[in-house]
Amino acid sequence: MELMKDRYSSVTMFQIKTLIFAIPFLMGLGIDLYVPSLPAIANSFNSPKTAVQLSIATYMFGYGIGQFFLGIISDSLGRRLILKICSIVFVLSSLLCIFLSPSIYWLNFWRFIQGLSIAGLAVVARAMIVDVFSGKDLFKFTNYFGLCWSLGPIIGPNIGGYLQNYFNWQANFLFFAVYGLVLAFVSFNRFPETNNNLKKIGESFNTDNIKTVALDTRFLIYCFIGGVGYGVIVLFNVVGPFLLQKKYLITPIQYGHYALLLGFAYFLGSLTNKKLVDTHKNGDILMLGLSACVAISITFSLWSQYSVSSLKIIISGLFLIFFFIGFIVPNTLANSMKIFPSRAGTASSIFGTLTGVIVSVISSVGSATILLTASSLFFNYIFYFLISVFLFLIIKIRFISMNGDNNE
Repeated sequence: MELMKDRYSSVTMFQIKTLIFAIPFLMGLGIDLYVPSLPAIANSFNSPKTAVQLSIATYMFGYGIGQFFLGIISDSLGRRLILKICSIVFVLSSLLCIFLSPSIYWLNFWRFIQGLSIAGLAVVARAMIVDVFSGKDLFKFTNYFGLCWSLGPIIGPNIGGYLQNYFNWQANFLFFAVYGLVLAFVSFNRFPETNNNLKKIGESFNTDNIKTVALDTRFLIYCFIGGVGYGVIVLFNVVGPFLLQKKYLITPIQYGHYALLLGFAYFLGSLTNKKLVDTHKNGDILMLGLSACVAISITFSLWSQYSVSSLKIIISGLFLIFFFIGFIVPNTLANSMKIFPSRAGTASSIFGTLTGVIVSVISSVGSATILLTASSLFFNYIFYFLISVFLFLIIKIRFISMNGDNNE
């Protein structure tokens, strides 16, 4: 079983590896590519910024709920079918964002469909790694998957800034459509079914397993904290284009460069976290990340409110926060999976669903309540991080102290 990949030809392995690299990168691009165009989209539809910002929330909502249902379906009907359908739906929804969006509300609807299709591609790509690889290869390609995902938020805004500057906001969705066509071509070109253990729908949709995972207090708290970690990044994507381009009068290309820097901060934090987990407990690293984010958010909120907040100061604060979020997101996922080692598939699907919905709620509320000021953005960060610290302390006191398990 160590070399399950040997049953596939070299051409087929190339196809599988292509999807394992390309799909997570697209997952990262799904939001970050077009955020430099949000002000231009608002002008194009003559819509308030809150309506345009909802295009991110609807996408994340579709992405969240889609992971749960499509993951279960892929266990029963196979990875290949979900891959084919979702790649085609992604292409069509991307084109419909351009050619069949008479209002911003239609654009938001097609973004929801995009989120659903990306969810299907995501769960299939993750599942294929387990289907095909084992042993050291399994961990290696899991790391590749995470690395490719993290490159999306780093590179995406930079590409999007140039597309907006030299073409228009529609170019972003044309880019998505072409990318989706490449995925469709690979999936339709004699791509094999990698799931050799197809189950009946009833077996995949085990309500007892779902209830056990979804009603566990520790699991829910880790889902919330993980959702907050990713949510505050998305919250900047919702507010940042309007704040930086409108108030500080920077161009979409310049915004892309700043977003590139912040994406690098998260990437650097994730690499640092990877080194720390070898010598420190996950829970200690997670608490360090949360505490640092609270302190930084308070500092820069007060700084922005009571003194002149330059663009460099704002970016410096965000850089530090994004760096420490690299301590939060990976450890919430790892700790939540440790709770249910025999139900990892179900736990992974529910974790992805709940965090996606939480991100959708955070971005929706933020778009409606945050003023276009740096202090308002940092104040929202304080609120979410303080709740996360409080909830994590509940885990430390209620579960770890009672059970004597201090690994979390």
